[in-house]
Amino acid sequence: MNRKELENDLRRAFWVDKQLPLSSLKRLRASLGKIVLLPDERPIDEIFKEKSIHECPTREDLFLWEKVMFRWIPMLAPEKRHIVKRRSQEWSWKKIAYEFGISERTAQRRYVSALDALLKVI
Repeated sequence: MNRKELENDLRRAFWVDKQLPLSSLKRLRASLGKIVLLPDERPIDEIFKEKSIHECPTREDLFLWEKVMFRWIPMLAPEKRHIVKRRSQEWSWKKIAYEFGISERTAQRRYVSALDALLKVI
C-alpha cells in the first residue's frame, strides 16, 4: 500500500463515519441479546432507506471503516490523529493550522509523519 491508497482509504472511512447515524452507536443490549432501542432512536435500516442508494455505505466501506477507526487511528498520537481526521474530511491546511495554532507547513509535516507511521505498521 502506498501513501495515495492510504489517503483514499482514510478519506473513505471518514466519509462512512459521517454517514453513520449517531443513534446506532447508542444501542443497548438486553441480557438475552435482543437489541433494545432508546426512545429517540430508529433502526438503522429505516434511516438508510430514506437516503438514496448512492449515499449509503457498502459492506466493503463498513469493513474499511472498522479497520481504520479501530486499528489504524488509535495507533496515532492524539494531535496527529486529529490532523489526519481533519485532512481526510478535506479541510484546508489553513483551517487545520488555525485550529491547532501551528503553521501550515508544520501541519503538513505532522500529517505526512502520521501517514508514514501508519504505512510502517500496515
